[in-house]
Amino acid sequence: MSSTFNFVITNAGQAELANAIATGTPLSINTVKLGSGYGYTPLPTMTSLQGGTIVYTGGIYSVSAYGNNQVNYTVKLDQTIGNFYFGEIGLYTSDGTLFALTALAALQEKVATTTSSSGNIISFVCSLVESNVVPNITFSNTNLTNANVIEVSLPDNLSLPSNSALPNAYSIQTGDEKGNPILALRETANALWSFSTHKMPYFSGTVGTAPTTTSIPCTTIPTQMPTAVAPNRFILQFTSGVNKGVCRYVNSASLSAIAVNTLTTAPAAGDTFEVVQSDIYYMYIAGFKDLVQVDTVTTTTFNLDMSVANVFDITLSPATGNNVAFTYINIPVSNEPISSTLILRQDATGSRTMTMTNAHYTEGTVPVLSTGANQVDVLSFFTTDGGSYWFGSLSMANVY
Repeated sequence: MSSTFNFVITNAGQAELANAIATGTPLSINTVKLGSGYGYTPLPTMTSLQGGTIVYTGGIYSVSAYGNNQVNYTVKLDQTIGNFYFGEIGLYTSDGTLFALTALAALQEKVATTTSSSGNIISFVCSLVESNVVPNITFSNTNLTNANVIEVSLPDNLSLPSNSALPNAYSIQTGDEKGNPILALRETANALWSFSTHKMPYFSGTVGTAPTTTSIPCTTIPTQMPTAVAPNRFILQFTSGVNKGVCRYVNSASLSAIAVNTLTTAPAAGDTFEVVQSDIYYMYIAGFKDLVQVDTVTTTTFNLDMSVANVFDITLSPATGNNVAFTYINIPVSNEPISSTLILRQDATGSRTMTMTNAHYTEGTVPVLSTGANQVDVLSFFTTDGGSYWFGSLSMANVY
């Protein structure tokens, strides 16, 4: 038997959830009960199953995200359990409160058997209405063998509990660089955290000499990282030492140290850590997502900052002369193809020209821009070596 049921969260459950949010105390959902009742409409005012007989009590087998504001809890009934009939299901918190319940239209039979090794699976969905509980799991492993928590918002500094502590699922509302909430998960108390919005590794490192609670020295920081750091773009998690499992956003970086929000305990030299990057940033540097910067250039030189965007919509309006010399800076990676689109708009004067540092064109001929007032051209560039050599072309001329 495999079925999906929609649950009604009780008033008592809503009250416990609200208290968990207000106090920062995680809400543990760890028990399911099957009852003999059926055919009734579950109401938020109910505090117990209505059938009068509890035919089964057990733990949660796994939990995963079903959609925004929905969590899918799964109960596995071993093949040896039975025989009994049930028509209602209750989800309980660790203090025995009925958090949510559902009633089926008809009784379902659970038959004990010794011929099957799979048992029976009951999968049910709880729709959460609290605005700060927005689970959205998109990474591959969504089954939590020790899951026992409804996510509760955490402070801005990613102050997840120590590696040995439970619960093991949190929603961080400060989120990624675009403000999307982060769901932090781990399968066991001693596992490392995984993040719904920061799935791609950026680099792994070893803590150098003289670390502090806010500065993590390291000699292997990628050369692009100091200019790539943006609010909530990178998460640092210690993978060994006293801070194993402790996470912080990266505030800034140099080629010798990473700055983070204050740690409770400073790491030791030799401890290891990993840095993961936001999916938004990874998609950008991988060429799957475009970020746009719009600007009017009144100088004769201008830097196109690839840590900010890869599509640049530029109006040419130099105060002196007619030419603007462009240079790409802060190329995100040095060993992967990176592309950029340059939209050039003439101002009301027109006849503006451009040059691009390290750019190479078909037969060595620099494209000729449209010269009329307010005319628009589109150029495309890509590099495979971090910007030492840009392949360029005029994609569209005199666009209107």
